[in-house]
Amino acid sequence: MKSLAGLCWVMAAAATALAAGCSEGSEGGTGGPAECSDYDNEAATEVTVRFTNGSDEVIYLGSERGCGWLDAFELRDEAGAVVPWYVGPCAQTCATVGLDCAADCALPPLVQIAPGGHYDMTWTGLVLAERSDACDDSGEPLDATCQQQVLGAGPYEVTGMVYKAIDGCDPASSEGCACEPTTGEGACLLSYPTAPAGAKSPTQAAAYQQGNAAVELVFQ
Repeated sequence: MKSLAGLCWVMAAAATALAAGCSEGSEGGTGGPAECSDYDNEAATEVTVRFTNGSDEVIYLGSERGCGWLDAFELRDEAGAVVPWYVGPCAQTCATVGLDCAADCALPPLVQIAPGGHYDMTWTGLVLAERSDACDDSGEPLDATCQQQVLGAGPYEVTGMVYKAIDGCDPASSEGCACEPTTGEGACLLSYPTAPAGAKSPTQAAAYQQGNAAVELVFQ
């Protein structure tokens, strides 16, 4: 009788182990659903990026994008790798994956800066970090990576990109190009159909790290 009872106990234990194994297999062998994290975008700060025209010719700030805002500078880390920061009106981050975009996307501004003048734009201080374990809006793991906006710690090398020519109007004509005053001194906004033309030219590089309130980019 004792041997029969022992056999029954062994069979019951085996059945329990088999059931547990099937349960783990149904969840990908992990014993539970895959984990993921909510990556909300971090709070923005305000960094003034000043473009100063130290040359003796007019320069322009513009974008080749069909809509959005200025993307007139780039960041590089200490290894020289580009650090992405620009997020367009309908670009999705980890926090907005799956959400519809209702943005009214206008053409990027085109800024003219006279010799000796400057233009100030505001940057959020945020850069993009790739995440591979984010959740979607239902709390399930995403099938792909996404980008989270985080405060850029730096140090970064910041370089502005300017144009020296435009299409759509002739600044040298007697009438010139209609240009509305904007932030800074000696700077104004050109209107459509005026657009940047030719290749971009870099400004002098400047250093930035988290906590800096401003960075100046000088074109010589």
